[in-house]
Amino acid sequence: ILTSGLLGEQYIGLDAGGGSVKLKANDRILITQDAVVLENLIGRFLYDKAQEGTPE
Repeated sequence: ILTSGLLGEQYIGLDAGGGSVKLKANDRILITQDAVVLENLIGRFLYDKAQEGTPE
C-alpha cells in the first residue's frame, strides 16, 4: 500500500518480479507481502516520543 504525497490517496503498488511470465487478464497474484502503512509508523513514533517526556 503506497501513499500519493505525504497525506494523499493510498493505492496498491505492484513491482514486476524476476519471472519471465507476465500476468494476463483474470490472472491472480499468489505471493504477497504485508504493507507497512507510513501513517501508522509516524503515529507510533510521535506517541513514543510523547511518552518519553511524560514523568511516571
